[in-house]
Amino acid sequence: MRQKSILFIFSILAFNLLGQSFDLSQEVKRKAVIIGISNYQDTLIPNLNYAHRDAERFAAFLASDMGGNTPLENIRLLTNEKASSGEVNSGLRWLRDSIKKDEQAIIYFSGHGDVEKETEDKEGFLLLYNTPGLDYFDGGV
Repeated sequence: MRQKSILFIFSILAFNLLGQSFDLSQEVKRKAVIIGISNYQDTLIPNLNYAHRDAERFAAFLASDMGGNTPLENIRLLTNEKASSGEVNSGLRWLRDSIKKDEQAIIYFSGHGDVEKETEDKEGFLLLYNTPGLDYFDGGV
């Protein structure tokens, strides 16, 4: 099953878990999971040049005055081998379990995505560091 990879770079993928508007100028607490993968474990998934740097820069932006001074303990930055399926799922659980009513949740992803073509549903996947190139169900999101 050889599939063409599609590059997805989401400049901001903000999930508003509790119905609050998203505005970086607001004095609101934020928590973020930021994922950037340039180097993939499986050679069937081509490497990228700048996805991990995009994630690092977005994390720095959130921590800056312009980005709302988000405390570093509220940012989970996962790049390259640190963006394995286990680490990403752990980060997403942390976000889900720790977000409060008056806070904003941010999920950022920079890396490859693809659609599997083996099942009737043809699900879309974000490909993580250790996602197998021939089985997105085993490690993709």
